[in-house]
Amino acid sequence: MNKEFDNSLFETGILKFVEKLLMSSEACADKKIIEPIATFIYNLGSNPENIQKIIEANLIYSIIDFAEWSSVKEDFAETLMKLLTNCNSKQAMKIIKMNALSTLFNYLKKVEDLNITENILETFFNVLQKSENVKNVFDEMEEYGIFDKIKNLKNH
Repeated sequence: MNKEFDNSLFETGILKFVEKLLMSSEACADKKIIEPIATFIYNLGSNPENIQKIIEANLIYSIIDFAEWSSVKEDFAETLMKLLTNCNSKQAMKIIKMNALSTLFNYLKKVEDLNITENILETFFNVLQKSENVKNVFDEMEEYGIFDKIKNLKNH
């Protein structure tokens, strides 16, 4: 998406509408509604400016929640990975404090697809690279057993 289009889109208040949809039990139960929302947010998450707007619209908790339990958890996990990859360090710390890493790790434990596993691990690596407090993030990753998962992958 180009920046001018993005700005026009945000000016419409679309993110407030998305937030309401994510809070609606009827919409959440309908894969035909929720799947395009994940794709929409994914497409917006291409730069820190857009990610900031997503954070300000209070969508991160919903994204994390949907990545944990929804019928389209893969789509929301990919969206979360894209946001963590494309955000700046301050935004990364905010998103991490919302339990993004544990959500991705839980998803990692269930995934069989090697490409998805690699993408999740690359996301963890990107988060470590941009982290202002590497030790805390490293400790959290260690607590979730992320490094054990990497060792297991190396042995395959």
